[in-house]
Amino acid sequence: TILFIIASFFASNAAAQNDNQASFESYLKKIYTVFSTDGFQAMKPYYTENAIEIGPDGGLINGQKAIGEYYGQLEGMMDAKPQFTIQLTCWRLIKPDVALITWDSHDKFFLFGQTMESDNTGAALLRKEKGQWLIEYDHMTPKVPFPDPKADELAIKALGNEAYAA
Repeated sequence: TILFIIASFFASNAAAQNDNQASFESYLKKIYTVFSTDGFQAMKPYYTENAIEIGPDGGLINGQKAIGEYYGQLEGMMDAKPQFTIQLTCWRLIKPDVALITWDSHDKFFLFGQTMESDNTGAALLRKEKGQWLIEYDHMTPKVPFPDPKADELAIKALGNEAYAA
Protein backbone atom coordinates (compact mmCIF):
# COMPACT_ATOMS: atom_id res chain seq x y z
CA THR A 1 0.00 0.00 0.00
CA ILE A 2 2.91 2.39 0.61
CA LEU A 3 3.96 2.02 -3.02
CA PHE A 4 0.39 2.73 -4.12
CA ILE A 5 0.27 5.93 -2.00
CA ILE A 6 3.63 7.12 -3.38
CA ALA A 7 2.60 6.30 -6.96
CA SER A 8 -0.72 8.11 -6.44
CA PHE A 9 1.09 11.19 -5.11
CA PHE A 10 3.45 11.33 -8.11
CA ALA A 11 0.62 10.68 -10.57
CA SER A 12 -1.54 13.48 -9.12
CA ASN A 13 1.47 15.81 -8.99
CA ALA A 14 2.30 15.06 -12.65
CA ALA A 15 -1.32 15.69 -13.64
CA ALA A 16 -1.29 19.04 -11.81
CA GLN A 17 1.97 19.97 -13.59
CA ASN A 18 0.43 19.15 -16.99
CA ASP A 19 -2.70 21.14 -16.09
CA ASN A 20 -0.57 24.15 -15.14
CA GLN A 21 1.46 23.92 -18.34
CA ALA A 22 -1.69 23.76 -20.47
CA SER A 23 -3.12 26.67 -18.50
CA PHE A 24 -0.05 28.85 -19.10
CA GLU A 25 0.14 27.89 -22.79
CA SER A 26 -3.52 28.84 -23.18
CA TYR A 27 -2.96 32.07 -21.26
CA LEU A 28 -0.09 33.15 -23.53
CA LYS A 29 -2.04 32.28 -26.65
CA LYS A 30 -5.02 34.28 -25.41
CA ILE A 31 -2.94 37.38 -24.59
CA TYR A 32 -1.15 37.41 -27.93
CA THR A 33 -4.40 36.76 -29.81
CA VAL A 34 -6.20 39.57 -27.97
CA PHE A 35 -3.36 42.00 -28.71
CA SER A 36 -3.06 41.05 -32.38
CA THR A 37 -6.81 41.24 -32.99
CA ASP A 38 -8.12 43.90 -30.60
CA GLY A 39 -5.10 45.89 -29.37
CA PHE A 40 -3.90 46.78 -25.91
CA GLN A 41 -7.18 48.18 -24.60
CA ALA A 42 -8.58 44.65 -24.80
CA MET A 43 -5.46 43.37 -22.97
CA LYS A 44 -5.82 45.70 -19.97
CA PRO A 45 -7.77 43.12 -17.92
CA TYR A 46 -4.69 40.86 -18.05
CA TYR A 47 -2.43 43.43 -16.33
CA THR A 48 -2.37 44.55 -12.70
CA GLU A 49 -2.88 48.27 -12.16
CA ASN A 50 0.79 48.71 -11.18
CA ALA A 51 2.30 46.34 -13.75
CA ILE A 52 5.84 46.97 -14.92
CA GLU A 53 7.09 46.14 -18.40
CA ILE A 54 10.48 46.29 -20.05
CA GLY A 55 10.06 46.44 -23.82
CA PRO A 56 12.35 45.03 -26.51
CA ASP A 57 14.05 48.43 -26.69
CA GLY A 58 15.03 48.14 -23.00
CA GLY A 59 12.66 50.93 -21.93
CA LEU A 60 10.96 50.63 -18.54
CA ILE A 61 7.23 51.29 -18.52
CA ASN A 62 5.63 51.63 -15.11
CA GLY A 63 1.89 51.16 -14.55
CA GLN A 64 -1.03 49.96 -16.63
CA LYS A 65 -1.81 53.49 -17.83
CA ALA A 66 1.73 54.09 -19.13
CA ILE A 67 1.81 50.63 -20.74
CA GLY A 68 -1.46 51.48 -22.49
CA GLU A 69 0.01 54.76 -23.78
CA TYR A 70 3.11 52.93 -25.06
CA TYR A 71 1.02 50.36 -26.93
CA GLY A 72 -1.29 53.10 -28.19
CA GLN A 73 1.69 54.78 -29.86
CA LEU A 74 2.81 51.45 -31.32
CA GLU A 75 -0.67 50.71 -32.64
CA GLY A 76 -0.74 54.15 -34.27
CA MET A 77 2.33 53.23 -36.32
CA MET A 78 1.04 49.84 -37.51
CA ASP A 79 -0.21 49.34 -41.06
CA ALA A 80 -1.74 45.95 -40.22
CA LYS A 81 -2.29 43.66 -37.27
CA PRO A 82 0.89 42.03 -35.95
CA GLN A 83 1.52 38.31 -36.24
CA PHE A 84 3.05 36.15 -33.53
CA THR A 85 4.29 32.61 -33.12
CA ILE A 86 4.78 31.74 -29.45
CA GLN A 87 6.02 28.77 -27.47
CA LEU A 88 5.99 28.42 -23.68
CA THR A 89 9.53 27.39 -22.68
CA CYS A 90 9.37 27.22 -18.90
CA TRP A 91 7.10 27.92 -15.96
CA ARG A 92 7.39 27.77 -12.19
CA LEU A 93 4.81 28.19 -9.48
CA ILE A 94 6.48 30.32 -6.82
CA LYS A 95 3.35 30.16 -4.67
CA PRO A 96 -0.10 28.87 -5.66
CA ASP A 97 -1.02 32.42 -6.73
CA VAL A 98 2.37 33.56 -8.13
CA ALA A 99 4.05 32.13 -11.21
CA LEU A 100 7.06 32.85 -13.39
CA ILE A 101 6.73 31.93 -17.06
CA THR A 102 9.09 32.23 -20.02
CA TRP A 103 8.43 31.86 -23.72
CA ASP A 104 9.96 32.29 -27.15
CA SER A 105 8.23 34.35 -29.79
CA HIS A 106 8.64 35.24 -33.42
CA ASP A 107 7.05 38.65 -33.92
CA LYS A 108 6.10 40.26 -37.20
CA PHE A 109 5.05 43.92 -37.18
CA PHE A 110 3.97 45.99 -40.17
CA LEU A 111 5.10 49.56 -39.53
CA PHE A 112 5.22 52.47 -41.96
CA GLY A 113 5.23 50.22 -45.03
CA GLN A 114 7.93 47.93 -43.68
CA THR A 115 7.79 44.47 -42.17
CA MET A 116 9.84 44.13 -39.01
CA GLU A 117 10.48 40.62 -37.71
CA SER A 118 12.26 39.55 -34.54
CA ASP A 119 12.84 36.51 -32.40
CA ASN A 120 12.52 37.15 -28.68
CA THR A 121 12.54 35.53 -25.29
CA GLY A 122 9.86 36.79 -22.94
CA ALA A 123 9.36 36.40 -19.21
CA ALA A 124 6.52 37.37 -16.94
CA LEU A 125 5.73 37.30 -13.27
CA LEU A 126 2.04 36.48 -12.90
CA ARG A 127 -0.24 36.92 -9.91
CA LYS A 128 -3.58 35.17 -9.61
CA GLU A 129 -6.53 37.28 -8.50
CA LYS A 130 -10.06 35.92 -8.30
CA GLY A 131 -9.01 32.85 -10.31
CA GLN A 132 -7.39 34.83 -13.15
CA TRP A 133 -3.68 35.25 -13.85
CA LEU A 134 -2.58 38.89 -14.16
CA ILE A 135 0.73 40.26 -15.41
CA GLU A 136 2.63 41.95 -12.60
CA TYR A 137 5.89 42.26 -14.53
CA ASP A 138 7.02 41.26 -18.01
CA HIS A 139 9.86 41.85 -20.39
CA MET A 140 10.90 40.93 -23.89
CA THR A 141 14.53 40.34 -24.85
CA PRO A 142 15.48 40.22 -28.53
CA LYS A 143 17.57 37.22 -29.55
CA VAL A 144 20.69 38.70 -31.08
CA PRO A 145 23.66 36.51 -32.03
CA PHE A 146 26.76 37.21 -30.01
CA PRO A 147 29.50 38.61 -32.25
CA ASP A 148 32.34 36.25 -33.12
CA PRO A 149 35.57 38.28 -33.38
CA LYS A 150 37.40 35.28 -34.87
CA ALA A 151 34.91 35.12 -37.76
CA ASP A 152 35.44 38.84 -38.42
CA GLU A 153 39.21 38.36 -38.40
CA LEU A 154 38.97 35.47 -40.87
CA ALA A 155 36.70 37.50 -43.15
CA ILE A 156 39.15 40.41 -43.13
CA LYS A 157 42.06 38.09 -43.93
CA ALA A 158 40.07 36.53 -46.80
CA LEU A 159 39.42 40.02 -48.23
CA GLY A 160 43.13 40.83 -47.93
CA ASN A 161 44.04 37.60 -49.72
CA GLU A 162 41.56 38.39 -52.51
CA ALA A 163 43.00 41.90 -52.87
CA TYR A 164 46.55 40.56 -52.92
CA ALA A 165 45.62 37.93 -55.53
CA ALA A 166 44.06 40.59 -57.73
